[in-house]
Amino acid sequence: MINNISGILGGYAVTSAMKTFTASQGDRQPTDLAMLRGARLVTASDTEEGRAWAESRIKQLTGGDPITARFMRRDFFTYVTYFKLSVAGNNQPVLNNVEDAARRRFNIVSLDHRPLNPDKEMEEKLKNEGLAKLRWMIEGCGRWLETGLTRPTSERPP
Repeated sequence: MINNISGILGGYAVTSAMKTFTASQGDRQPTDLAMLRGARLVTASDTEEGRAWAESRIKQLTGGDPITARFMRRDFFTYVTYFKLSVAGNNQPVLNNVEDAARRRFNIVSLDHRPLNPDKEMEEKLKNEGLAKLRWMIEGCGRWLETGLTRPTSERPP
């Protein structure tokens, strides 16, 4: 489904490497952040078991702080993010920080239901419904702006 939504959003959706959001031993190059400029949806997948979130980076990316980045062999530039991050994977990265500000940024949705007879062509079928899905997304945004958003029971904090 996330691939379909990304397709609807076109250039406003960006796929990023999971390493952009997980902790590592050394400093990263600022090039992985450059491609996030202007995105409204950023997706990443293939979480690794035992990896921890790069919590300070995620706070910076989701908290409205200015981000300084650059493309290879280019000058640095600064921007503010406006995207939602969606991560899909079988393993949940470790969240070391227990403060509310960090936990508020993470919402875990477990997709445990497996259909008895999965439609192997469902994603392809959904691609043809792009305008209907866009309308559904816009209507949902309108409801969110009017009434706010409550956490569904299927979603849980980390």
